[in-house]
Amino acid sequence: MATRTADLGTLCEYRGTYRLTGEGLAFEGTRTCTSSSGTTVEPYLAEQFTVDRNGLLRGTMRESTGRFL
Repeated sequence: MATRTADLGTLCEYRGTYRLTGEGLAFEGTRTCTSSSGTTVEPYLAEQFTVDRNGLLRGTMRESTGRFL
């Protein structure tokens, strides 16, 4: 998965492992963000990811420190 910040100045890529959890997914891995000021690499965790009936992805993602993304 790849995301960009609102100003389009930062690109983050999420890589890791996925597992089924009841009606959704849980995954963890490494988030690598690249911007004009450099590159950062941090572990992340995502839980309770599901796709709703409108096709939207719902869930929570956080860094390994507990801060929500």
